[in-house]
Amino acid sequence: MNHHLPISRVINLISSESQRLWSIDESEAQRRLLAGETDAVLDIDGSFALVAQDGERIVLARSLDRPMRYFLAKSSDGPVLIVADRIDEIATELARHGWSDQFHSSYTRMVPAHHVTTLRLVGCPDPNPVHQRFFDPPRAALAKDLDLIGRYYIEAVYSELRRWLVAQDPAAPIGVTFSEMSASPRVPLDPWWIFAGIQISPVPRCKSAGKPDSRTTIQQQLAWP
Repeated sequence: MNHHLPISRVINLISSESQRLWSIDESEAQRRLLAGETDAVLDIDGSFALVAQDGERIVLARSLDRPMRYFLAKSSDGPVLIVADRIDEIATELARHGWSDQFHSSYTRMVPAHHVTTLRLVGCPDPNPVHQRFFDPPRAALAKDLDLIGRYYIEAVYSELRRWLVAQDPAAPIGVTFSEMSASPRVPLDPWWIFAGIQISPVPRCKSAGKPDSRTTIQQQLAWP
């Protein structure tokens, strides 16, 4: 097999329904990937694992919360790129095509988070990917002031949570995880502060292991009116 054949086919096992894009659709996100503009990719809000193709060029990108792996299989027509969330999904797809003998988990590659990964030609054994970082904040940019660093940290958390909440279905339940509520009653306060900022009035419920839901408990802990 020629080691520099272009990828002939892409099998993307990541469904469009799994993308959680807040402000744009998947086609616009793919267009940004192909355009190679890192600032535009950075502005993609939400949870995503994206594949875009332009001829022989395949571009992959994912957010930090999403796994994304790829595998190059050999077929008579040329290399086939398989992209999936999980290694076992890749193995299953190879078996479906009769290519199980090509599989080994170490041959799969993870797309690094916060990078645009571009594949063009097949190397041996790897396709010689090019990674371009789209999230690249400057380092050591703050003074050695813990109060200032803490303020920026909490402001960033608040901003991200607020943007996420605005994109959710108002009628859908939202879970807030925390540990030892009775010992740390202030832990759940941040979500309620955000709810108030976007004019959402949730009905609080508390569920702990082996115990039923309880509105009374959480109302007492948070002094909820």
